[in-house]
Amino acid sequence: MHSHFNYDSWKNEYNGLLEEFIDKSIYVLYSGGKDSSLALDLMSRASREYGFHFEAHGSPFPRHRYTDQERQRLESYWSDRGVQITWHDPGVGDDSIQADVNPCRSCRSVNKGLLKEVMTSAQESADGLVLVAGYSLWDIVSYSIEHILGSVYAASESDVGTQKNDRFLETAQRFYPVLQMVNGNTVFRPLIRYNEGEIVRLLEEREIPVLSTPCRYKSFRPKRPLMNYYQDMDLSFDYDKVFEFAKKALDLPASSSYTDIPFGDFLVRLF
Repeated sequence: MHSHFNYDSWKNEYNGLLEEFIDKSIYVLYSGGKDSSLALDLMSRASREYGFHFEAHGSPFPRHRYTDQERQRLESYWSDRGVQITWHDPGVGDDSIQADVNPCRSCRSVNKGLLKEVMTSAQESADGLVLVAGYSLWDIVSYSIEHILGSVYAASESDVGTQKNDRFLETAQRFYPVLQMVNGNTVFRPLIRYNEGEIVRLLEEREIPVLSTPCRYKSFRPKRPLMNYYQDMDLSFDYDKVFEFAKKALDLPASSSYTDIPFGDFLVRLF
């Protein structure tokens, strides 16, 4: 665990990248959750120090989590810090997914489609986009275990196994803190090296508010029971060890598997 994880240690980790942001169009994805909230905090502080501008974008979906009161509470905090949240209406309600076998998967599809629209529009008016997403180390540990149990240890190469392999192709790109795309765009995951305990500690120290309404579909997320286990067992992980294991034991796709494809295709198929 990074016992000294704070803004200064984080900016030293990514100093070279942050210095390049001054000429970029930066979009920080914000959901109000723990990871995206701390990512927004770090990017906000870095923007003042390094002199770059960014925009914060979010989708208030599923709608039951984003009551007017919740949105106003979060918006008020960030507005006081000079950050405006741009919310994008997906155009559908929770009733569109609640009857699905896996509403969580359907929810991701809705938000991914909205992200594609936002990023496509942004590409038309700017060069050198940076997409900032708040995934953590616990996320990629969970993806590793999910892949081992659902695919590597699968009893047969069934359609389910094939789907699991496709799922790993999607989640594996999140193991990379930075992806420099062939067309000049960048995907940056500023928290991928850090455990949830470190993230929560910094949120509490900074008194940063997060979305308080629990998602009624959270039990459908494969990583949720795994993350509960890590927390109950007071576990923490080392990013370099996780990455090396995934590369050698799980045949983690090379970064070029993602950086060499058009950014629009990456957003739709893999992000």
